[in-house]
Amino acid sequence: MPPIWAKPCATLQSQLETYFKKHAIRERLGIRVRVEEVPSRDRKPHRIQSELDIVLKSLFRIPWYTRVLLVTDSEYVQQALASHFMDAVFLPKRYGQRESTGRYIYRKDKEEMSTFLKEVSCLCECRKVINIGGFLNDGMVRTRLIHEPYDEAALLHLKRA
Repeated sequence: MPPIWAKPCATLQSQLETYFKKHAIRERLGIRVRVEEVPSRDRKPHRIQSELDIVLKSLFRIPWYTRVLLVTDSEYVQQALASHFMDAVFLPKRYGQRESTGRYIYRKDKEEMSTFLKEVSCLCECRKVINIGGFLNDGMVRTRLIHEPYDEAALLHLKRA
């Protein structure tokens, strides 16, 4: 069967088109860090400080002047990456679930999941994407993925779409 892609409604998509242009999303590197809430699952990173820091350390190899879109369910990860990258954009979130390693998106919050759908659309528009932990529709960006050690991301600012 062909893959089924989730797509925001027309109203949401028209709002996003303005956001794409305003923030030059199609010229950015999208960085998705999904933090796993269930400790027994194989997907990493989990909500464990050492695992979060390992992911951040690898992403900090990307030059600070790279224009990025940040998509994560961890306030700690978002703040750390926003502090590193001079030109980072991200959609505002509440991070309503508090744990010992910080605050996270509450996955049963309808508004937060709506924000996530917007973020997915933004990621799918980015020139290149780093995908840690996966996201809805990630198959749509398979040809634009950058993998560790992220050397290609270091040169992204030199290339034009």
